[in-house]
Amino acid sequence: MQQTQLALAGAAGITTTLFRAPYSSETDAIDNYSWPVYKKLGEQGYTSVFVDTDSDDWKRPGVSKIIKWATPDDGEGASVLFHDAGGERSQTIKALPTYIEKMEAKGYTFTTISGAIQEEESASGGQAAAGGVQAGGARTGGQQLDGQAARQGPNGQAGAGASSLQAAHREATGTTLYQGKALIGAVAVAEWTVPVLSVGLLVVGVAVMGRFGMMLILARRHYRQRNRRRFSWGPAVHRPVSVIVPAYNEKECIANTLGSLAKSTHPIEIIVVDDGSTDGTSEIARNAAHELGMTNVRVIRQENAGKPAALNNGVRSASYDIVVMMDGDTVFEPDTVRRLVQPFADPEVGAVAGNAKVGNRNTVIGAWQHIEYVMGFNLDRRMYDLLRCMPTIPGAIGAFRREAVLEVGGMSEDTLAEDTDITIAIHRAGRRVVYEEHARAWTEAPGSLKQLWSQRYRWSYGTMQALWKHRKSLTDKGPSGRFGRVGMPLVVIFQIVTPVFAPLIDVFTVYSMIFVDFKAALLAWLAVLAVQLVCAAYAFRLDREKYRYLLMMPLQQLAYRQMMYLVLIHSCITAMTGGRLRWQKLKRTGEVGTPAGVS
Repeated sequence: MQQTQLALAGAAGITTTLFRAPYSSETDAIDNYSWPVYKKLGEQGYTSVFVDTDSDDWKRPGVSKIIKWATPDDGEGASVLFHDAGGERSQTIKALPTYIEKMEAKGYTFTTISGAIQEEESASGGQAAAGGVQAGGARTGGQQLDGQAARQGPNGQAGAGASSLQAAHREATGTTLYQGKALIGAVAVAEWTVPVLSVGLLVVGVAVMGRFGMMLILARRHYRQRNRRRFSWGPAVHRPVSVIVPAYNEKECIANTLGSLAKSTHPIEIIVVDDGSTDGTSEIARNAAHELGMTNVRVIRQENAGKPAALNNGVRSASYDIVVMMDGDTVFEPDTVRRLVQPFADPEVGAVAGNAKVGNRNTVIGAWQHIEYVMGFNLDRRMYDLLRCMPTIPGAIGAFRREAVLEVGGMSEDTLAEDTDITIAIHRAGRRVVYEEHARAWTEAPGSLKQLWSQRYRWSYGTMQALWKHRKSLTDKGPSGRFGRVGMPLVVIFQIVTPVFAPLIDVFTVYSMIFVDFKAALLAWLAVLAVQLVCAAYAFRLDREKYRYLLMMPLQQLAYRQMMYLVLIHSCITAMTGGRLRWQKLKRTGEVGTPAGVS
C-alpha cells in the first residue's frame, strides 16, 4: 500500500483513501480470509470499494459481449469494472466508445469514483455512498482500472447505503511527494537500464562464446601445425645463450632456480642480478653455484631500482646474442632452454614466449590458477601465435634476441607490465614473436587471496598502461602494424572489455533464478559451464595435463572468477582516475621445484 501511494504521488501528485483488493469485484468477494485485511485498512483510513457490474473484459470474449456484460440491469445505476492494463486490452479499447455512447443514449452520466463520492457528500451534507463504488486509477493485483463508473440511472437512483467518508484524494506534499518522484525516477531508470544491460549481455555472451570458438579452432590448428613431422624453424640452434635472473629478496627460491639451470641440456651462462636484496639473496646464489659446481654463474649486485633495471643490467652484461629471461622464483626443466631458443633459427623471430606452469597446484588457489594458466594463457597464446600478434611474453619464461631488446630501448619502467610492454615494442619494431609450448617453466602461485589480488591488480593495470602507451600501433603500417590491427583489438575486447562486463552474465543468471525461471536459468548457467569445461579439457589434453584438476572448475567459476572481475574493475577505476600503482613484491615459500619424473 505504501509503495502504491508513492507511485500515485510521483505520477499524479496525489494520495488516495480508496482501496480495491486484488481480484475482487462485487461485495460477495469478501470472505473470512480477506475480512481482517479490510478491517485493518479501514482503521488506517481507507475506504474499500466494489463494483455492481463486471464487464469481464479481461477474458477477451469479444466487443459485443463486453458491452452486454457491462450494462446494468433494469436501468439501475452501477459502478462498472473495465480494465486498462494488466494484459492485452484491444477489445476493451474498441468496446468502450460504443458502450459510453449506448449508456449516454439511455440517460446515464459518467464520473470517476472520487467524483461520485464528492457528489454524494454535496447531496447528503457530508454523507457519501459507501457501497457500489469501484476504485479507479489504482494498480491492484496486476490490473489497473479505467476510473470511469456509470454512477446514476435515469430514475436518479444512487448506489448502496451511506457512511461518513473523507475526501477520496489528497494532494501529495512534503516527503511523500519527493519519495514518489524518486520512485518514478527509479522506475524510469530501470526501464531504460534493463534493455541496455540486455544488449550488453548479448554482446558479452557473443564475445565470450566467440572467444571460446576462436581458441578451440586456432589452438587445434596451431597444435597440428607445430607437431607435424616436417615442421622445423630451421637449422638447430646449438650456440650458447645468456640466462638472466633478476632477483629481489629471493632467498627461499634462488637456490632451486639455479639448481634447475644446472641441469640444462643447452650451453648457457647465468647472470643473477641482485636488485638490492636485504635477505642475503646474492650470497645464497654464490653459495648454491659453488655447491653445485657451476662455473657459468655471475652474480651482479645493484642498488634497488626495480625489475626492468635489473633485466637491462643483465642484457648489457650478457655475452651472447640470445638472452633468456626468467623470474627468481621459477625453475626450468632440463630441456627448457634448448626448446625455447630453437625458433631463433628463423631470422624473422625476435622473441619467444614459453609455457608457464603452476608448481604449487596442491593448494586451492594453485589449482584455480593452474586451470587458468592451461586454459586461458596457453590456449590464448596458441591463438595469438597463429595470428602473429602475441601480446605478452611471460616474465617467468621468455627469450629475446639481444639486439632486438636494445633496439627498442630495453625493458621500460613506464608500465608495471614490462613483459607486455617489451613484447608490443618488439612487434612494432617489425619482428615476429612466437610461442613455444614445449619450453616449460614452473612457478609459484600466490599463497593467499590478498597476494593473488595484488598480483592480478598489477598485471591488469600494467596491461592497460602498456596498451595505452602503444595506442599508436593502431596506425602503424606494414608488419610492424600487425599487432595494432589485430592484436590490440583482440586484447582490448577479450582481456578488458569482455571481462569487465562479464559479471552481467552472473547478475542476470541470479536475477532469472529469483524472479523468472529458476530451472531454466540454472540450466543456462550449467550449459555455459559445460562449454568452458569442454574448452578446458581440450586445453589440458593439448598440454598433457591431468584432468582431475577440472573438478575444481565449478568452484573456480563461483569464487575465483568473481575475484578476477573485481580486480579488473578496480584496475579500470585506477586507470580512469589517473592513480599510480607501485610494484608489489609477493611472499614466496620456495616450495616449487622441478616436477617429479622430469630429469
